[in-house]
Amino acid sequence: MISLTSYIGPKARIGRNVEIAPFVYIGDEVEIGDNCEIMPYASILPGTMLGRGNRIFAGSILGAAPMHREENGHGRLIIGNDNIFRENCVITTGSFGRATRIGNSNYFGADISVQSGTLVGNRTTIQAGCKIGERCEIANVVLIQHMTLVDPDISIGTLAEVQALCHVGKKVPPYITVGGPSADFCLLNTLRLRQSGVPEEAIVRLRMACLQIYHCGYTPHAAVKRIEAKYGESEELHLLLKFLSDVRVAER
Repeated sequence: MISLTSYIGPKARIGRNVEIAPFVYIGDEVEIGDNCEIMPYASILPGTMLGRGNRIFAGSILGAAPMHREENGHGRLIIGNDNIFRENCVITTGSFGRATRIGNSNYFGADISVQSGTLVGNRTTIQAGCKIGERCEIANVVLIQHMTLVDPDISIGTLAEVQALCHVGKKVPPYITVGGPSADFCLLNTLRLRQSGVPEEAIVRLRMACLQIYHCGYTPHAAVKRIEAKYGESEELHLLLKFLSDVRVAER
């Protein structure tokens, strides 16, 4: 059902069974997939592509122009399926050839902003009041708790967790929980690993690797090699090592 009090641009493409509440604005060059729900006073601006089954709550703005002085008009915002955007979310389009991309089955709490060029994977939760800077990369099944600020160009790995009220100014490896005002303490996120079905043997390897990297002073490569020599190889260890190795190369 489409309310008569909403505006839909003549070049917008609307899928089947889409509910558009009163006072919604949908611009030109917008694509909305089947079975989406768009609540009152939401705006979907040019350059936005929505997949199936998304829910956009009241007052949210999807496809806002990039928020920097050098913004060069609307780029692209590409959103997958079954995402939830609670009240007053602001998601900007990409700029300078890099789109903002959001995967599937993510949850965005109220009053958050995601800046241009950021990539969000699948099944990630970003709770109310968070601010995500430009060109961040947030992997799958990440939890970012309330009122957290993430600086531009930050990567957050799979199954990582950022506790509430953090200022994240450095990359967060996979499987790690960080907390404190500057995200300066970390520990292995064993609870979420178990909830995601990671085998206990893999969790033991990851715990030993984190102990050696963060508390014994080994390099990531040396720590992983020591763990593999004792316990055997692990897909989770290789993902952790790749992430940490990429971080070291980028920071040189």
